[in-house]
Amino acid sequence: APSRTTSVVRDDVKRDVVALIGIILCHQKHTREVNLKVCQALLEVSSPTNMNEVPLSVMAECLNVLMDLYSDDELHKDVFEEMKVLSHFQQTLPLLKQKVSRAMDSEIDLEHIREIASNCGDFILYKKG
Repeated sequence: APSRTTSVVRDDVKRDVVALIGIILCHQKHTREVNLKVCQALLEVSSPTNMNEVPLSVMAECLNVLMDLYSDDELHKDVFEEMKVLSHFQQTLPLLKQKVSRAMDSEIDLEHIREIASNCGDFILYKKG
């Protein structure tokens, strides 16, 4: 079986891949199809039904990228609404906070994850208008 450290490194790589996708999409104009595919993937990975299988850092980063992708109300608003991204945040945030409160793992950056959770709350309020 892989060591605990190997598992944490693997989780970090997954988190970094999610972050890179966000960076690329936020700095590169992209089609509706690309936005839709990425949105679907991020929603699936950060879905409450996957809460126990997906590492906390990866889940938080998915939400972080979704916020980056949809913070501008003019960009891909149709995908945001069609994919019910706001509803996803409203369902996922309480579970994310619960998971953070139970996490005592010094190997992940809980402070950064708490900041993302806080930003998610602000994002929900902003999008509810």
